[in-house]
Amino acid sequence: MVHTVQCDCDKSLGSLVRNIKFWQSNPKPTCHLLAPWVAACLPRQAEVIYNNLQTTCLDTAEHRENSVQIDLDLGRTYPDESYFYETGAGREALRRVLMAVSKYDPRLGYVQGMNFITAALLWHATEVDSFWLLVHLLEDYDMRDNYLPRLPGLSKHCQIVNLLLIERLPQLHLLFCQHRIACELFITDWCFTMFGSLAPVQDMGALLAGFFKEGWAFFYKVVLVILGRLQITLLGTSDVSEILVALRPPSRSQRHWREFMNCLKRRGETLNWLRLFKEAGEVRLDEEFIRKLHFGFSLDTSQFGRLR
Repeated sequence: MVHTVQCDCDKSLGSLVRNIKFWQSNPKPTCHLLAPWVAACLPRQAEVIYNNLQTTCLDTAEHRENSVQIDLDLGRTYPDESYFYETGAGREALRRVLMAVSKYDPRLGYVQGMNFITAALLWHATEVDSFWLLVHLLEDYDMRDNYLPRLPGLSKHCQIVNLLLIERLPQLHLLFCQHRIACELFITDWCFTMFGSLAPVQDMGALLAGFFKEGWAFFYKVVLVILGRLQITLLGTSDVSEILVALRPPSRSQRHWREFMNCLKRRGETLNWLRLFKEAGEVRLDEEFIRKLHFGFSLDTSQFGRLR
């Protein structure tokens, strides 16, 4: 089955631009949110390399394990979207891209969380573009560090979030300390799936575009917006289980996504994920300091070195 881009992002463009895009390429090309980043990551013969990976056979125990885990995770990826149902073209495309990535970087292989990011890319981009955008994220945005043994990338992001909480949301940081709630308890899923376990796939294009533009600083901004909106609710409870339920919806169905969004709303406010991502984009962070933290972080020790 042939994959086709599912999003309607280009509807926001003028009618003339839409018509030009339609006549230039059919089926639909990668949407305008992600198209600028494709040009930065496509190598020569990108499609040839991708197709060669499809036909490459790896007969190793690690690759067989990757294949089994990918098949298990396909049905857990955006389970409410018919495009990713068992009979949908999206599920086959998702499997092809994940298998190709596991062959492209066999030392890393496949790790849970990649499935949500890949599905979001496929919703907004062609299959070949989705593959290379995922490689771009892994190699050039340090996302690979998240999935390495001992999860050094996760440790880095949790430590940075803790620093930001001390500065921006000190009461919430104190609450987490009092109840011994480590960032890993709620950040892990957000980090591994790039919020794909929370946000509907239709809105993930805006998140990915913001991430490609600002890098991990955008991720931290989204985290701060979510925690800032939850702060009053969290400070009003002393039950650890209630705090964790508020931070981690119990499943990945659309019903629980909507319930989570309702928890973030302020009185009389209309809120959706696109508005939340826009709000995150307006948060001001010292991005130079964040870059120094990233540069000074040791994957071996999971600690920051001396900053200069």
